[in-house]
Amino acid sequence: MDEALDQLRTELAEMRATMERQQSRIAELESVAPAPPGGGKLRSRRQVLKLAGATIAGAAAGIAGSTVPAFAATGGTMILGGSSTIGSVNPANQADVATELQYTGAATPGVGLLGQIGNGFRPNQASFKSAVAGWTTLSHTPNGVYGYTNTGTGYGVVGFAFGGLAGVYGYGPGGYGGKFAGGTAPLMLQPAGAAGAPAPAGHVLGELYVDSAGILYVFTAGAFFALSSTNMLAAPIRLLESRPQYQDNVSPGQTKPGRPINNGEIWDIPITGQVIGSTSIPAGAKAVIGNVTVTNPTVSGFLTLYPFGATAPNTSSINFTPGATVANGVTVGLSAAGHMAIKGAGSTDIIFDAAGYVM
Repeated sequence: MDEALDQLRTELAEMRATMERQQSRIAELESVAPAPPGGGKLRSRRQVLKLAGATIAGAAAGIAGSTVPAFAATGGTMILGGSSTIGSVNPANQADVATELQYTGAATPGVGLLGQIGNGFRPNQASFKSAVAGWTTLSHTPNGVYGYTNTGTGYGVVGFAFGGLAGVYGYGPGGYGGKFAGGTAPLMLQPAGAAGAPAPAGHVLGELYVDSAGILYVFTAGAFFALSSTNMLAAPIRLLESRPQYQDNVSPGQTKPGRPINNGEIWDIPITGQVIGSTSIPAGAKAVIGNVTVTNPTVSGFLTLYPFGATAPNTSSINFTPGATVANGVTVGLSAAGHMAIKGAGSTDIIFDAAGYVM
């Protein structure tokens, strides 16, 4: 079948070349000889062209009516959607539409379009019924599907699953389901539009979620839990100074009461986003790590540090006696807005230095 088609194509090309030579010769003769009565030469030329055209059309129809498998010669490239012009120097699809392979049958073929290197894959037995599939069993071409873009705005591979499980699924028995590398970062999870984790309904174990503040959550035990990390600042920053003579008048991020705390009083101390110099605790921090100092107390007492807006616990963060200067390291939870509360049991000046935070 293939040899017969190749021979037919060759003969068709030869017929075209012969017709062109005859047409050129007839034109040459007509230019130097007088036309006979009745226009005989013109009639003869038309007959020649008509005969040659009919022959070529018949041969082309024979090819068009055949199912022609597309094969590439060794070292060559097979192009689908090419120009129908014989001998075209640019056989690529020139239309403003895609080269499309369409299947509309009622029964699934398993795979609509298969790119196979090697052998062994049976599309109708595919584990994942797909419009496009890549399969290889040969080590010199190890990748099943490859996507590439150099536009700076696109993606090498894009997957959507409207109402499905996943836009892109990876499975590697004995290996990895996915492997990622990138010049900026190996993997980027698109942040959600709101802070905090979503409601647990409809979610399953193993899901990862990033909220608008960049906090990463994992779904386990029926709920989303933030993956915390402890981060230390390059140098401590003083976020609270109650003594007027020592307050930082340059940094607006420092809380400056200008007096000691009173017995039973609760101070609201903003922690996240308060810039001292060029350093701050970032928004989204769940706790602050720092050092609380009391100085110039007038009576014995203690301070309790806790998330602002919560109920004060019946615990002490630091104890003091009259006239003493005492410091203690603490880790204090923060409110959703990133604030810390200090409740006084006795009057004293207070200093709070932040050294790190927990996300």
